[in-house]
Amino acid sequence: MHAALQIDEVVQHVADNVGPEDPSTLLHMSLACRAFFDPAMNALWRVLRDPECLMRVLPERTRGSAEVDGVVTFNLVMPPSEAEWQRFAGYAQRVRVLECPPQAAWLAGWVVVRSSYWGPVMDDFPGGPLFPNLHTLSSQWGPPCDQHALLLRPPLRYLHLEAVNEDSIETIIDALTACAETLETIFIHASSYLEDSGRLAHKLTNALLKFKKLSSLDSNLPFPDAMIHLSTLSTLRELHLHDIQNIPTTDLPFLILEELALRVGVRAEHALVPFLQKLGAPALQMLNITRGFRSNWDSPDFRRPPATYVHTLLSEVSRFCRLRTFTLDSPLTDSPPEDEHILSGHMLTPLSSLRALETLDLRVLPVHLTLGDTESLARAWPHMRYLRVADEAFRGGATRLRLLEVDALLPFARLCPQLDVLTLPLRISEAAPDVVMGALPPPSQVTALCVVDVRPGVSDAAVELLARVFPRARVDCHCNDPHPTRELNRRKDSWDVVGRPLQSGMSRIS
Repeated sequence: MHAALQIDEVVQHVADNVGPEDPSTLLHMSLACRAFFDPAMNALWRVLRDPECLMRVLPERTRGSAEVDGVVTFNLVMPPSEAEWQRFAGYAQRVRVLECPPQAAWLAGWVVVRSSYWGPVMDDFPGGPLFPNLHTLSSQWGPPCDQHALLLRPPLRYLHLEAVNEDSIETIIDALTACAETLETIFIHASSYLEDSGRLAHKLTNALLKFKKLSSLDSNLPFPDAMIHLSTLSTLRELHLHDIQNIPTTDLPFLILEELALRVGVRAEHALVPFLQKLGAPALQMLNITRGFRSNWDSPDFRRPPATYVHTLLSEVSRFCRLRTFTLDSPLTDSPPEDEHILSGHMLTPLSSLRALETLDLRVLPVHLTLGDTESLARAWPHMRYLRVADEAFRGGATRLRLLEVDALLPFARLCPQLDVLTLPLRISEAAPDVVMGALPPPSQVTALCVVDVRPGVSDAAVELLARVFPRARVDCHCNDPHPTRELNRRKDSWDVVGRPLQSGMSRIS
């Protein structure tokens, strides 16, 4: 039962404790309850996750129930009176956020439950929208139905629909224009491959041109070259596209776009670099590029990208001088990288022009770095907070890739005071860094380190260096032999160089 439906019991319980012999206290309590009634009820009914709560506002004599596929559903067996509808509307108008029920038990029969709840109510509800103040509609646990289209009314601002099937997506798109004056965020994902997805993407694009306040769009429909029209939306700040097919022949001037996420299938990967060349986004601050779809990463079609391709891609990315976050995600593969797949350190040089960069995630790229490379990159990114390069790429064959000794971390400790997470292709071997006994930078604030390869015979000097320079760091080890990992853990716990040992444990960096 919804908490708001127990309000009478709560008030009666309070009154019983106060006692009828103190009328002044009862008077003050009644005035206080009256003052807080609306704010409290608004807070209680703001988010509606279970439609049963609202249906139970109607008298029991008006509701019938039936069990379909193990799910109990409700229907109206007789029309409620005008007063009963008014009471129902009083609760419904307080709902601001409407979500699908999160309980797993609802999922199997959710379509039946949904139509059984809202269908009869919408058919018989006397006048006006069912939820007149609804600003968020979210269906994350199952495909939306036709009733969702009836809820697309002002003042709706946020729309999140997943698993949209071919039967309902066109109805949803047709109904979107009713919210053209208020809708700010649209997340609409088709459930699977749609035969007519290109036409639907074109239709969605045309519908979006009527929106006055749209600031965020996330869709997995394959946007055709008609997406050039999206650049005319002067309010668009966030754009997430999950399939790029055709590249426009003219520039894409997204003048105020701040966040761009692109998921590109390998078969359409040839379109990615030309797309970035056409993209004009001087205000861009976040760029997330994903090659391929995770559900298909085991397919033989997914290969490591050639180093020359990645270098060209990074050169195009370097044009966005205000970029703060850049992520390049790619299929993981167990096959060892060939020479054509391995990036040298100088191939990251284009990114050194991004002086505002705070987050860089290139975890799946095989990269050869040297101490000179880390020195130049650390100088280029004084505001870096999260740096992750080439750790997961070593799953496919660490023996072919060059690993850094611990002293290669020192430039980041010295030149990046805000750095919190640092992941480089690091090793701790018998080779003791000569710099340990020399001048060291002040203790770094880094809280997470990654050691990709720990060779037998862990260096005492290397562990001492870690303890001195990174006293707060949690160490994450990627290696096949657990013995050196345990040895490193035992040794780092025994050091107390700066007054406390490194944290114990081998928790993985998320």
